[in-house]
Amino acid sequence: MQLAWLAEVTIGYSTNPVAVQLLQKLSLNPNAQPPYTLVSGVIRYMNRIWLGNNQQLQLRVIAALHDSALGGHSGFPVTHSRIKKLIAWKGMKSAIKSYVASCSVCLPAKPDRVKYLGLLSPLPVPTELWQIVSMDFIDGLHLAMQIVSWWWSTNLVSMLILFLCTTHILLKR
Repeated sequence: MQLAWLAEVTIGYSTNPVAVQLLQKLSLNPNAQPPYTLVSGVIRYMNRIWLGNNQQLQLRVIAALHDSALGGHSGFPVTHSRIKKLIAWKGMKSAIKSYVASCSVCLPAKPDRVKYLGLLSPLPVPTELWQIVSMDFIDGLHLAMQIVSWWWSTNLVSMLILFLCTTHILLKR
């Protein structure tokens, strides 16, 4: 008794010209195409079920072995090795890679695998005063009807600080 999805595989062969040609050759001579064999109407490539170019069935197989409880959203290497043990088709590796890369469950759960950038480079040691300066602003300090802003600059060698206070007059409407 064949499973329902194996029946879909054999039906999918009828729309694939390469599969039709393989079926004709293998039905006449089982050794006509050495890596391919014919078992119960199903083409096998190196003893794995060959799906041909049936993309709907390919996506269903990937989803079954990646999204299900059996697959567990394990990522590309595990999903690829599970599928590769059972099934074959041209472009399988890239199809699995793109499916896993676009999986909405895997994206937030998996870390980015980027090369570590290394340590931060230290700033050069200043040789003169005011050679390296840091500055900052504090804005929005309300005093009566004026807004006060502070700007300060710090010399990183002598730690001398300059403050400048500015005011903005608010006009009432």
